Amino acid sequence: MKQIPRGWYKCTNKVILDDVQRVCDVAKEYGLIDYTPEVYIFKSSRTYGWARYSTKVTDDAIPWFRRRIELRKPIVGINEQFVLQNPKGALQTIIHEISHITVYEHNKKNDEQRWAEGHSGLWRSHYYKIGKKFGLKLSDITRLSDFSSIGVELTERKSTTSYKYSLYCPKCGKQWLYKTNCDCIKRPYRWQCQKCKQKLESKKI
Repeated sequence: MKQIPRGWYKCTNKVILDDVQRVCDVAKEYGLIDYTPEVYIFKSSRTYGWARYSTKVTDDAIPWFRRRIELRKPIVGINEQFVLQNPKGALQTIIHEISHITVYEHNKKNDEQRWAEGHSGLWRSHYYKIGKKFGLKLSDITRLSDFSSIGVELTERKSTTSYKYSLYCPKCGKQWLYKTNCDCIKRPYRWQCQKCKQKLESKKI
């Protein structure tokens, strides 16, 4: 089972690792967490960081259905380009993502829904508790998405490979494009259209 997203790799940046440890130490003081999650680096033009505590796997009996399972321990992903250009913002992002993990652990202990917490009141209270130790206020909480607004220029990754295959529903015409002759293209009958309940077909385009 693949637990680490494609394109993520283990963080070796000492500054980032030290910041994560500092944030986790504060969270431990408040009893919000009792471990330090592993840290990974990724490249993206859409997000600064990501807390990941589950993954989705395909059930052999129902190939088109993907069920969510928990990771052994949550992990944190940090945007590589953002970290290099905005160290202060990187610390804020680390606090942001660690707060998601502390909320997850809180809900886990209390046997509550863990997946859809988002930026709730509980998350904000955890962010405030941890953030105030680093001089952050509630007004500093942002769901960052506009990199240009803080002077960070990210390079879009452009694919050099075009789509060559199509998985489609013969009834409604909905299609999914693929670049390689993967299992979905070789055995399209294992999947079905959720809308039409029709078995899918594939073709080379």
